[in-house]
Amino acid sequence: MDTKGVVSADYNLDSNQLTVTYNSKKVSEERLHELLNDAGYDTEKKTCTAEQYSRVHSCCQYREQEKH
Repeated sequence: MDTKGVVSADYNLDSNQLTVTYNSKKVSEERLHELLNDAGYDTEKKTCTAEQYSRVHSCCQYREQEKH
């Protein structure tokens, strides 16, 4: 994610969790959720639309994946 105010983003494959460090004076938490939804990913606060989810490459679509 190349967004002004985002300092770092770390994705944990085992837990499927993204941790974002950001400057709240430059980007809001709400905006980060919107950007992730636009990219096709659900967040803890909002589920992306089917159209947004379809943008995720089929190998990376996570909703139907089995947990290991």
